[in-house]
Amino acid sequence: MPHIVIKDIRKTYDKGRVIANDDIDLEIYDKEYLTLLGPSGCGKTTLLRIIAGLAEPDSGEIYFNGKLLTDIPPEDRDIGMVFQHFEIFPFLDVWDNVAYSGRVNKWKKDKIEDETLKALKMVNLTNRAGDFPEELSDPELQRVGIARALATGSKLLLLDEPLGALDQRYRDEFRHELRKLVNDLGLTAIHVTHDQDEAMMISDRIAVMRKGIIFQVGTPSELYVKPNCIFVANFIGESNFLEGEISEINNSHSIITLRSDGPKVISANTKYKIGQRVVLSIRKELIKIKPIDKGNQYTTEAVIKEITFLGSYLRLNCELANGDFVEVKVTYPTKFPIKVEDKILLKMHPKNLLTFEYPPVLADELALE
Repeated sequence: MPHIVIKDIRKTYDKGRVIANDDIDLEIYDKEYLTLLGPSGCGKTTLLRIIAGLAEPDSGEIYFNGKLLTDIPPEDRDIGMVFQHFEIFPFLDVWDNVAYSGRVNKWKKDKIEDETLKALKMVNLTNRAGDFPEELSDPELQRVGIARALATGSKLLLLDEPLGALDQRYRDEFRHELRKLVNDLGLTAIHVTHDQDEAMMISDRIAVMRKGIIFQVGTPSELYVKPNCIFVANFIGESNFLEGEISEINNSHSIITLRSDGPKVISANTKYKIGQRVVLSIRKELIKIKPIDKGNQYTTEAVIKEITFLGSYLRLNCELANGDFVEVKVTYPTKFPIKVEDKILLKMHPKNLLTFEYPPVLADELALE
């Protein structure tokens, strides 16, 4: 069964001036659904193409079940690939599109027919076997692409933005189908996307990439609860970021004074020093709101400056005493009436208030590119 080990993979373009993959190390386990997640141009598709043998690394090694892949051509790597733009032959019907890889590999006729029929059944397209691509919808075309990958009999599936060409409705529906299919067949899947919701929904683990580097690998919950840097905290989910300075530390928490002699907040992180400049991060949905006269521990006063209604929840844009803005997501209807210019209390629990060392250029860390 597929177990992939990637060691020190480096890939550059334009005579080394553009670094696509920067000494990447990664391990993908048997029957795991791993997603390479990051902004466009971060190197995730390049890494996938190197695994497939469609691009050659400048240096580094890839092992498949302990076997070095470096000199093995793409057609001999026993990999099924699914692309964003379907890559379906317009002059072949659905059956012949799916059967294509078996014919290229010169399988016996019976095996080609068995594998093709099995793959079409898996994606519920047996009734469209005689149709041509121009007769199919985009979701059906993507099913053909997946069936063709499955018909190779490979246990490793590489998916390059497989849902990117689908509209939102079909994309949401297809996520669950794709994940169930991979699970039911016991495949190992490596999925490339820039869509964090897609990654969070389907992945066992996610590798977050930026500028050719893998910043963090973890389960969706690990990345959400314990991001290891400002970029990951910003890229996964929705967070507020506040600047401050450590003003007090004890055994259980740190007290941080927000910039411009702003309000004090409490973080459970105690690893920084008094006087050290830090960046605080808190998820928008983890902030609770309370009436101004219901003072409580871990609360900070704020004024509601904007309310946006989004059906099941509201977005509140709130201003702190120092002029910083904090956005809060609260369920609708709220537990007490609110309106613009109301003073309220924002409750930020110390365990939810993440603390990071202040970077050389904060704007660079917060850039989603």
